[in-house]
Amino acid sequence: MYLVSFCNQDRSRRRLALAAFERPGDPLAWIHIGAGRRDFGATGMICHDGFVFAVVQSNQNPRLIALDTQRWTLAAASPLSQVRDPHSLALRDGRLYIASTGDNAIYELYLDGPRLASERLHWRYPETSDDRDDVHLNSLAFVEGELVVSAFGPRGSEGRWTPGGRILNVDAGAVLAEAVNQPHSLICDAGLVMFCESKGGRLHVVRDPEKRITLGAHVIAGYSRGLARTGDGILVGVSASRAASRSTGRSLRPSPDAASCGLWRLSSVSGEATCLIDLSNSGNEIYDLLAVDAPMPALERAPAHNALAETLRGLLYKA
Repeated sequence: MYLVSFCNQDRSRRRLALAAFERPGDPLAWIHIGAGRRDFGATGMICHDGFVFAVVQSNQNPRLIALDTQRWTLAAASPLSQVRDPHSLALRDGRLYIASTGDNAIYELYLDGPRLASERLHWRYPETSDDRDDVHLNSLAFVEGELVVSAFGPRGSEGRWTPGGRILNVDAGAVLAEAVNQPHSLICDAGLVMFCESKGGRLHVVRDPEKRITLGAHVIAGYSRGLARTGDGILVGVSASRAASRSTGRSLRPSPDAASCGLWRLSSVSGEATCLIDLSNSGNEIYDLLAVDAPMPALERAPAHNALAETLRGLLYKA
């Protein structure tokens, strides 16, 4: 089965942010994550030791949650005290690493079972501040045991992101790719490194990141973000165009061919991209996709009708 997280759900007026499906095209089974009225989405996810760890976006209480993968119940919800605007997660030697976008840093998270025991600063993007988003650090992955991160790069003079994104090997201090237009969703699988060039609607597949040998950039119609391997290719999340920029607050004019929110599959044989399912009724923006070897949660089809129940659950968890 697969999990899909929806970020920035406040803009789509949806309350639920995490869902499961068995096959692309199946109805979504929504998973309650204890969201309250100041929570507005979910970002990174990772499997570890019988739990799915996920990040809850919040204006007041960003936190790391752990879900029991057998019952799909909330096993723990741990506030993040040091991490600012948390995004993706990665795992090495039983410890989680989290992208702290709001202060351009990566933190190491120590666990006590499903709960967060402590946070420790691991790395900060060179020549950036510790109190604002300078380079939009986002996705993390381990490539042959070394930590790799994607970042948009410095903003332009008007506060807009330029096409100066980078893929960095944090452990080696090396730049693996540059001049990427808003990179996201790093994954490493079977010797291949993949990432989205979100603003350009592309998916990059790299065979040898040290030598930067690319197998090609595949065009996806829309803002590509969220990757997972399938049996016959790669599953790609595509988000709808935003009405306003989150970085500048300015109104945006979507292109005439702007895609809706949905899932696409890129064939590993032909390289052809095919739209599998439109998720516009579920949210505007997909952040992450994750394959999980676990039973499906109970089917729940109508996220918009569950806002009151979800808010009550959030209040109970915060009490």
